[in-house]
Amino acid sequence: MKGKYRIFYITPEIAPFISSSANANISGTLPKILKNLGHDVRVMMPNYGVVNERKYILRDVIRLRDMQVDFAKKSFSINAKSAFLPDSKVQVYFLDHDQFSSRNGIYSDTKGKETYDDNIERFVLFNWGCVQTLRSLHWQPDFILCNGWPSIFLPLVLRHELKDDDFFKNTRIIFCDHSDSMQVKLGLAQMKQAGLSADYLSDYVTSGNDVGVKEIANSACDAIVYSTDHKKKEELGQLEQFISHGIDYQDWNPESDEKIAEKFSVDSIHLKIENKKILCDDFDLEYDADVPLVMLLIDDDDQAEKLNDILSLLKELNLQVIIVSNSSVRAFETLGKEISDTIRLKVDPSVKVKHQVVAGADLCLQLNEESGVVESRFLQKMKYGAIGIIPETSIKGFKPETHEILENLSLWGKFNIDVTQSLKDVLMRMCDAYKDHAKWQKSMQEAMQIDFSLMKSGEQYTALFKSLLKR
Repeated sequence: MKGKYRIFYITPEIAPFISSSANANISGTLPKILKNLGHDVRVMMPNYGVVNERKYILRDVIRLRDMQVDFAKKSFSINAKSAFLPDSKVQVYFLDHDQFSSRNGIYSDTKGKETYDDNIERFVLFNWGCVQTLRSLHWQPDFILCNGWPSIFLPLVLRHELKDDDFFKNTRIIFCDHSDSMQVKLGLAQMKQAGLSADYLSDYVTSGNDVGVKEIANSACDAIVYSTDHKKKEELGQLEQFISHGIDYQDWNPESDEKIAEKFSVDSIHLKIENKKILCDDFDLEYDADVPLVMLLIDDDDQAEKLNDILSLLKELNLQVIIVSNSSVRAFETLGKEISDTIRLKVDPSVKVKHQVVAGADLCLQLNEESGVVESRFLQKMKYGAIGIIPETSIKGFKPETHEILENLSLWGKFNIDVTQSLKDVLMRMCDAYKDHAKWQKSMQEAMQIDFSLMKSGEQYTALFKSLLKR
């Protein structure tokens, strides 16, 4: 079909299978938007041990079994399983090998928090596995979108190891940086040990004895996309482009959300109260029209270390709270669903439950400080009228459009994550504002009218695809 392309999207993380970074969040939404625009999109990530295969129904693919990959004077037997991104027809392939599936972390051991010393070899294997998967599927992509530093090895392989391979001769490569991947330095010795040749690696060596991701991307890729404003637009190079990633309003929209009890809009904001009542009933909380219900998001043990002080504060202010976390947070292993009379815990909630909690919550409190994660969640929750409270350290990396939104919003909160009193001051201000129900309703309506659609991002990528084909 004219103007529609085959897109192979490779990434180390995809939400909701893995939800720990801005890359994961973008990788869980952008492929769906590109699919909805008519493109043929397939996604690939490693099958880590923490991926819940039963929950997401990963299936074996007969022609992707026992694939052989040879590099670094070794032969690896790999498999790829398949599933779909929830609520979509986007197919995701999971590279299956012991170097990923037998470990309890992604880049490091979650117990000791020590970075795996063979990460470069692991992700070189992943990149070679992506190549072999495409061959086994007999599927030649027009574009390969490489997301984050673990995918930078694919441009190296295609531009050097497979430069004369007709299978990829018409494929364009785009490197996507959603955080600070372009600043990452990779050990030259480890890259050689992983089978990458010194003959071409020397072209990318920076000061010291490291290989720069930026140097590889600038030389081996056809385009580079930034999703955060690390550079001013006038400073962007010829290959570089800034594409602001918004929110998937097709999936996160209270007006059309089939997962929540009562759909609502700016004009029917009173129905949000019905969602809150049902949510309280589901979590065995007593509904109180004068007490705000807080959704507290905790992603890892570092954030959980602050939990005792925060729980004491929430109890002191007599707030109702639903904590949403994942099973990798070990601090919750000894806690039950009911932490106190007013605080509940939900570990590894389904997508449906996440939507229901957002639809019923008055406030959304985040402890994560990674700008991309905080920003997307903040905008997503505000669409449902859940007023955001976020660490002030996360705001610096927000996109210019989001800064403009914050300047015009009358009600939201920021706090110093290392000072409990700072959070207390914000929560007390929110409690005071909540007492005036009419004013609070106007604040929710104001938040819900934010328009930061991800569809715009998909259209910008499509324009980039067209421009690359003309070069």
